[in-house]
Amino acid sequence: MPARRKSPRLRGRPPSSSAEHRRVAAALKTQIDAGAWKAFEILPPVRALAQTHRASVCAVRLALEQLVGEGLVARNARRRRMFLSSTQGYAMDGHGIVLEVHSDPLDVRESGSVFMEVQRGILAGCGDGLAPLLIAHAHELQAAQPDGFLDLPLKGILLYGRFTRKNLRAYERLTVPVCNVDSPPEGLRLHSVSVENQSAAYDAAQRLMALGHRRIAFVQFILYTLRDIDPDSKERRDGYLRACKEAGIAGAINTIFSFLPGRDVQHSLRALLKARPRFTAAVCVDPTGADALAQEAERAGLKLPRDLGIVCFQGAAEKVRFSGPATDFFTLGRRAVRLLDRPRLPPIYERVATSWREQGSVVPAH
Repeated sequence: MPARRKSPRLRGRPPSSSAEHRRVAAALKTQIDAGAWKAFEILPPVRALAQTHRASVCAVRLALEQLVGEGLVARNARRRRMFLSSTQGYAMDGHGIVLEVHSDPLDVRESGSVFMEVQRGILAGCGDGLAPLLIAHAHELQAAQPDGFLDLPLKGILLYGRFTRKNLRAYERLTVPVCNVDSPPEGLRLHSVSVENQSAAYDAAQRLMALGHRRIAFVQFILYTLRDIDPDSKERRDGYLRACKEAGIAGAINTIFSFLPGRDVQHSLRALLKARPRFTAAVCVDPTGADALAQEAERAGLKLPRDLGIVCFQGAAEKVRFSGPATDFFTLGRRAVRLLDRPRLPPIYERVATSWREQGSVVPAH
């Protein structure tokens, strides 16, 4: 007599999954109303809930998805766990915590720098959305995520500073929106708000050429911690080179020099000043590099701006003695927070245009 054939094991949704998941959702709502969990408390794992409610794992997942849609439950940023986002029927309507991650400790930031304007914009953006702001800051965060913070009920994450490529890739895999603040997108699947670098550098070079300058230098800066050229510098360099190419200036690639912040002796800048024929103007990617170049020029006995005109990128609220493209960083920070209201994908890349600030730091070539 042939062996009795076993019934096949069914996978996926059970036949009555629709009714089952509604039953579980109703039971979970009853528990929430009864105060089984506190606001923002992590819910038990799916399998534990399945055992408690005598339901399939699939039905529990569908029930949780229903509660997510109703605003009662939200997802954890990394571990895909669920947490309670409301109590007594009050939905958060997306008002989760905004996590701002800095790649440097806050005590190394200059109080009068671009950082403060970006920070004011971020605070205004959080105020617009009624979202609390939490800040994590440390050198270690350049290469690692703030693990404990990712277990909180997050609305989204703002990255401010410079992070390793590997770390940025890890942020791409999170379940909440992430925005790179004041940093070019570089092809990452993260939202980004940055300066309109290429067109601003192109315009700066053209302004110098209109004054008769043909020997123009470009000063970029190197991120020592990441051992690479600053991403903004790369884009500004591209805009500068495009302007030189259109003007028929040959060998423009040889007019690029690097500034290394924190070094007392800037050998590259000294090489710029010793070059012959002499440079009559320079485009610097930031005020720090412009100040360093001006100091080296004055030590060499040059008169500014007669012997060397200097322009630089700067913040609209900064007190800078050089002409150049100025950016409203308050607006940039505010726009970054607004991107956290958008879905995580597809990534949105926004640019903030610059306006020219004239400080008389360049005169016509003679």
